[in-house]
Amino acid sequence: VERERIRFRVGRPRNRQRLAKRIRAAGYGSGNRVAQGDRLEIGGNLQTVRRNNFFPTTTDFGLAIGYKISEGFLAGLGFSTKMGWGDGFQKIQITHQGIGLRSFIDARIKNTFFLSGGAEFNYRNQINNIYQLKDYSTWQKSALIGLTKKFQFNKKLKGNIQLLFDFLYAIQVPRTQPLLFRIGYG
Repeated sequence: VERERIRFRVGRPRNRQRLAKRIRAAGYGSGNRVAQGDRLEIGGNLQTVRRNNFFPTTTDFGLAIGYKISEGFLAGLGFSTKMGWGDGFQKIQITHQGIGLRSFIDARIKNTFFLSGGAEFNYRNQINNIYQLKDYSTWQKSALIGLTKKFQFNKKLKGNIQLLFDFLYAIQVPRTQPLLFRIGYG
């Protein structure tokens, strides 16, 4: 679509129709609808975090469900569980290291590249009883933004790679990694 300057008042009925036609031609509006059965996306991801002085090496296993608002915009909620691997190859010990709650938004930038953002709450302690989770101050908070590259293995299996920056990493005690790398499927 060739760009041209728009020099008319939008208030006139004829001008509103012309503006609506240009918006549809640019790929927004009714031309960008998603079929009703294709709106929900279910997926998962893996993220491994290296060991530090306070925590063993952990792997997050996440599940998420997203609602496709339009062809280039997805919003959703997710859940993750953390598995600890111990302190090295000589001291492998599989433990449960906590849970996480996630929300996310993906907005298409170009083709298969998306701007991704989200908020996470992670409980990074072993859970001995369900009442521990009620103490909101013990949950680690994260505000994430980054890039996602989506791809397709075959007709049914999709994947993605994410690189995210956590804006709240510096205020965490203990301090967490600022960059998160995730591999997803769905």
